[in-house]
Amino acid sequence: MRAELEEMRRTLDRAQAETEAFVRLRTEELTAKEQSLAGRAAAIASKEEIVEARDRAAADRLAGLEKDTARREVLRFLTTVPGVSLDQADVIATAFPDMASLGAADAKALTQCKGVTGALARAIRLEIAPGQVEQEQRATRLREEAQGFIEEGEYRAALDCYDRLLRERPEDVAVWFDRAELLVLLDRPEEALQCYTRIVDVDRGNRQAWYERANLLFGLGRVADAVPALREALRLEPSKSGDVVQKAEQLRRDRHPNEAVSLFQAVLEVAPDDPRATLGLGDAFLDLGDSEAAEVLFTRALGKNPQNAPILHRKGALLDQKGRWGAAIQYYNRAIALQWNFPDPWLAKGRILLTHDHPKEALECFEKVAAFDPKRIAAWAGQARAQAALGNAREAKAALAKATELGPDDPTVREARDSLAVPGSETQPGPPSHEDIPDLSSLAKAFEAIEDESEPTPT
Repeated sequence: MRAELEEMRRTLDRAQAETEAFVRLRTEELTAKEQSLAGRAAAIASKEEIVEARDRAAADRLAGLEKDTARREVLRFLTTVPGVSLDQADVIATAFPDMASLGAADAKALTQCKGVTGALARAIRLEIAPGQVEQEQRATRLREEAQGFIEEGEYRAALDCYDRLLRERPEDVAVWFDRAELLVLLDRPEEALQCYTRIVDVDRGNRQAWYERANLLFGLGRVADAVPALREALRLEPSKSGDVVQKAEQLRRDRHPNEAVSLFQAVLEVAPDDPRATLGLGDAFLDLGDSEAAEVLFTRALGKNPQNAPILHRKGALLDQKGRWGAAIQYYNRAIALQWNFPDPWLAKGRILLTHDHPKEALECFEKVAAFDPKRIAAWAGQARAQAALGNAREAKAALAKATELGPDDPTVREARDSLAVPGSETQPGPPSHEDIPDLSSLAKAFEAIEDESEPTPT
């Protein structure tokens, strides 16, 4: 029994050894095949790279040959043009290396090449596209005729020339501009407007057409249509923000506050720190009765630049409207300190002082304004009222006469005239009684009593 077991163990050991030998052999064979396949893959990849490099080189050679062929074609063509030398042909072929680019070049582009005169450029163009050259020559002749008619004042004849030009070349933007200008001279703005509309329909990025369109619409009184056109022009050319601010200010003076707000906001979109636009927008808000929006705007502007005298003055005016006259005078004083010859804060300060029974100090303010701006009606009217309050009838009448001379219907003149009128008596007013003399220290006391009120926080 034991012998049988030993025999079985030996048999199993032999079988295991044979199996292990077989596995080792197969593993070695598979490893060899794997290495062989990897080597073949590397060889194939290397050959592929070589083939790709050859293809690229062949493509480059073909491209070079094509360029050389195209350039040779240009040179061959140019040598057939009378008057073109080999040197000139070489220069032109360098600038325009194929017939497509040469055919697209106009006479002006050809004359940019060294040694190519205008006559030679026209000769080349005539050989390339004789029909197109004839059209160009005809267009030039029509332009010259139109210019001649304009110089002679024959605008309708010139318009006929432009109309003929546009029938032949409707894509010529310059002719549309010329036609529009001529229609304006003929007092036909609606037709001129159609020209600019045609241009912007084709080219939305033509800033000049938008500007001209806006100007025509303003001239026609179509303010609501003009403002979007001017905004678009500003978007295309932000550097023109100064011109747009001027137009917005004019709109505000002409009592179009909503349109003015739109333009001021457009300017601030491209130039957020523009002081004139900020000031104008705040004033436009005030015109619309939105004092809160104006105050927030001015407060934000002062946060960025606290040394802006005009905005300090506007902030003071807002406080004055709220009845906070002491705080208003503080802002006026800050504006005056920054810009001594700025008449507006002096004038506003004088009005407050006069209203609060300080005619002497008010008179000094009005005199300052008259010195800075002798034609300021409110300054002379204010002097008249202050002099009357001080009992200086002769000086009051003289100041009123000056104000009346400058603006007889000005509201400040009427107010001064009413303050000087003494119903039922022509006698000169006597000196004020002791009770009527203002306490000159009261103004300082009032300033000391001014509350330190917090200002709106800019959002």
